[in-house]
Amino acid sequence: MKRELGSTKKLLKALAFQTSLAWVLATFVYQIGSRIEKGIFNMVDIGFIAVIVGLVILIIKALNKKNKNECVECIYCRSCNRN
Repeated sequence: MKRELGSTKKLLKALAFQTSLAWVLATFVYQIGSRIEKGIFNMVDIGFIAVIVGLVILIIKALNKKNKNECVECIYCRSCNRN
């Protein structure tokens, strides 16, 4: 990853992000599973889950959003007028 990202600083940021995301998702799954097992799901929990799922979807969309004017400069690209 260090060679791919180009620096140790970017490597550490990527590792911190991946570890944090894994921890948050594991905690989320554990909390939902323990509530299902105990049968103590109430409307507050369902609302909280809906908010978290919505935030995750928005974050994924924001990360995948590309600038339409940005050329990716691939060899198959005919959408831009660069020669």
